[in-house]
Amino acid sequence: MDELTKKRVIKIMNDYINKKLPLQLQNQIKLNYMIRDHIIILIHERPVLKSEIWQQHEIAQIKLDKEGWVVYHKDNTGNWQQIKEIKPNSSFEKQLQIVDQDKNGLFTIKN
Repeated sequence: MDELTKKRVIKIMNDYINKKLPLQLQNQIKLNYMIRDHIIILIHERPVLKSEIWQQHEIAQIKLDKEGWVVYHKDNTGNWQQIKEIKPNSSFEKQLQIVDQDKNGLFTIKN
């Protein structure tokens, strides 16, 4: 991913996270992300019961490849699987919006 795209993705993700969680919930739930090369991983965090430790759950992966941005979810074994129903798209924002809507419940945290 080139630097301009990376800066744009960082801005989009920071804006998304800041708007997604109301201030009153930020001590109970956190959203975060990490960038690895051309992959953005959306992370949900919550505190472990009666502890100050926060547990991370990677809930979605949006990967830039030659076809555009591709969306992945974690299967029951913890492996990333491409979601075939979500076609690659040149718009990162569009793919993030699809993840946010989560119409099929694929990005719900499973314990």
